[in-house]
Amino acid sequence: MRNKAALLFLIISFSIAATPFIEGQAQAIVSPEVFTEAYLDQVPVSGSILTGLQYSTPSDSAGKNLWVRIPQEAIGKLCVSVITDDGRYSAAAQFNLSALSSGERSLPYPTKYGEQLRKYTSGRTALLASIADACASPRANLQTYLPISWSPPADANKFLVLVNSGDSDVRLYRNSSKKFSQCKKAEMNAARVAYDTVCPVDVVSSDTNWIGSIIRNRNDETLPLVPLQASLR
Repeated sequence: MRNKAALLFLIISFSIAATPFIEGQAQAIVSPEVFTEAYLDQVPVSGSILTGLQYSTPSDSAGKNLWVRIPQEAIGKLCVSVITDDGRYSAAAQFNLSALSSGERSLPYPTKYGEQLRKYTSGRTALLASIADACASPRANLQTYLPISWSPPADANKFLVLVNSGDSDVRLYRNSSKKFSQCKKAEMNAARVAYDTVCPVDVVSSDTNWIGSIIRNRNDETLPLVPLQASLR
């Protein structure tokens, strides 16, 4: 009887002592500092040209978490926007980068419109993440975007740029290679208001960034270019 009591005491003591170690190994969950969202009955008109810069994943439908790779020595705020292709749902979130370690991170997405978002199938939500001093402030410099997705990408060397073309022809131009990437119109099986053009981008594992421009042409007229800079590692 004494032996059994002593054994039980040792097991309890070990469990109590091990608890801080186990908790220390778990990754802390960092909630958004700011999170706003809306789901509208009436479809609005979207004016943003760049709507999404995201990885293509096996499951592109909206989930409870976001996946992003935080670059080394990133400071300021991580600003995330989400919009459905029909423009009815939109959201904005702000995370404090000082609370996020670099590398691959899963971030909570505390939506109250989960039921509505589940109706949007793969490829019908646009995600955009950028680094800034403050998300709501005007940006004085060229923004740095981070490819983002609902789940870990199948191929981190491929991402998509989603564009609201305004009935223009769209291409991407990369400064380093001095080459154009072709874009294509998205399938119009829904009322696309937020974006209508998808630009696939291929990079190599040694690339740390992608710097270039969104080039738009309409009726033989070149529209103002949109500078684009993405951090990849």
